[in-house]
Amino acid sequence: MPTECVVGIDVGTTSTRVNVYAADGTLLAEGCASHDISHPHPGWAEEDAEDWWRAVCVASSEALDRFPHPRNNIAGIAVTSMRQTFICMDRNLCPLRPGILWYDTRHAAQADWVRSHIGGQTVYRQTGSPPGRRAIYKVMWLKENEPEVYAATAHILFVPDFILQRLTGQLATAPGVSCASGCLDVVAKTRWATNFIEQCGVDPDKWLDDIRSAGTVAGCVTAEAAAETGFVAGTPVVLAAGDQACGNLGIGVSEPGLLGINGGTSCALQTPSVRLPSDKAMSFFVDFSPAGYYVAENGITSGTAALTEWFRDGFGHPEVDTAVDEGELWDMLYHLAAEAPPASLGLMLVPYLRGANGPLWNPRARGVLVGLMTDHDRPHIMRALLEGLAYESRHILESMERGTGVPVRSVRTYGGASQSDVWNKIFANVLGRPVAVTADPATVSLGAAIVAGYGVGLYADPVNAAQRMVRVCKSYEPHPDPAELYDELYREVYVHLYERLGDLMVHISRITTHTP
Repeated sequence: MPTECVVGIDVGTTSTRVNVYAADGTLLAEGCASHDISHPHPGWAEEDAEDWWRAVCVASSEALDRFPHPRNNIAGIAVTSMRQTFICMDRNLCPLRPGILWYDTRHAAQADWVRSHIGGQTVYRQTGSPPGRRAIYKVMWLKENEPEVYAATAHILFVPDFILQRLTGQLATAPGVSCASGCLDVVAKTRWATNFIEQCGVDPDKWLDDIRSAGTVAGCVTAEAAAETGFVAGTPVVLAAGDQACGNLGIGVSEPGLLGINGGTSCALQTPSVRLPSDKAMSFFVDFSPAGYYVAENGITSGTAALTEWFRDGFGHPEVDTAVDEGELWDMLYHLAAEAPPASLGLMLVPYLRGANGPLWNPRARGVLVGLMTDHDRPHIMRALLEGLAYESRHILESMERGTGVPVRSVRTYGGASQSDVWNKIFANVLGRPVAVTADPATVSLGAAIVAGYGVGLYADPVNAAQRMVRVCKSYEPHPDPAELYDELYREVYVHLYERLGDLMVHISRITTHTP
């Protein structure tokens, strides 16, 4: 077994994972620690930044206690995290207030102001993101509503920046982290869209000016951090990217022509691109892969876990009452979907149950279930939910192909739903492309570890690193008969459904929620 090992640290929304890998991708040890979210007002979501550091220390110590080799065998560490979540630091590098999380919605008025006064297309061309949940709009909110905090803020740090500073004493960031600000210059990659930041009334100097490429060693573990985490002082810490981009690298989506799909709570899709992806309809936003590529990304907010939990709570009482544990329950629900034929006797879902992302970018969008007959039963509904996600994923995939100019030749899936044969077969047949699943379920931590590996010179480049450390365990090919049926329904029906019904869905939202 190789003596040189690497560590991936993933600070998630509710917990932090620290995994130690051998150079061939074998998982050697892991640790995990939770952290709490507070919701002080409706729409707000915050966490104490000190909890992130505490969780890193606890999870690292736990993993290293289980590590079967000397700790100086660890050649490098990389940190990734939930994107867009940020913390305001004073000049002494102390947090001024709790961190504001990625799904916090306090900034709606600021995003609306930018949309109307600067223009969505203008912002999209500069930053790769239309006005929305990015950090810049929440910083605008802070300036207007917590002026003392804003004035005292010397540095706005994202979670990996904060953990890097605690580990090494250094202040630096990477494009795949800082793009979550919504104000990074996507053309230049390592500089801010200063003019746009100033138009927003925000001081550009509050953002970190040291933006380096992923794979760069940003510093080494200090003696103080070593005492708290258990890592050896002097261990290199490598800049990486956000969780989705690292997760895609962790399934081997390391070059153009490949697409990753997350089968978790949200159904996120990413594909790398050599050139800056562009789309006049703003169908996707731009991220950065730690492999050095641009990334086109979009997603379905009401993804597989969201829809299957909705079905479970409303229609799945027979399975809930019968299953002995959570794993058996999900197996039973996916088996239920398999009882219905492909295309669910014409029952089709547009999965906007939590609003729509690009190109609509409309929180008022609503889901549409059409083709319902008395012949339909629970299996048809369950299957239609999965097929609707696959149809919308194909819609997103095709917009990404147009924006990047590169056909997607194969797909890799990860997240909870990727463990289901039924889910993967549906996606292979609807997308009309082969689908593969990889062995390690902790793909985000693995992706960060891959970045650490090539950052410290264990591999020639990120593609080589991913090829060495990622292993495919299952593959699914499209089957001609259902694939042909799905293709006709997609082209002749699905792509036209929301064009014809979308305005009515928005009216339903306005009428029933009693908001302007």
